[in-house]
Amino acid sequence: MTEALKDMVKAEILQGKTTYRAVQVVSPGKWELTSTPVVDPPFGHVRIRVERCGVCHSDAATVDGLFPIEWPRVPGHEVVGRIDVGTPNSMMKGL
Repeated sequence: MTEALKDMVKAEILQGKTTYRAVQVVSPGKWELTSTPVVDPPFGHVRIRVERCGVCHSDAATVDGLFPIEWPRVPGHEVVGRIDVGTPNSMMKGL
């Protein structure tokens, strides 16, 4: 990812927002900044406001085009954040 693209990505609070920014890979090694709709979680799930995100080895291999995937792809599935919205039966009672 280029330094210019890193500078464009900043943490934002989702409250009242209908979109969020993400960095996606559109083809092997090619990154772009995109705006993605904020969606409500399905019944029994939560939405997490991501504060930090790790990119693991499988993400890196995907970005390099070593795994067959559909493009575009937003890498990073190892997240730290706060529950932003929950739904009934989300199994988060007491947290």
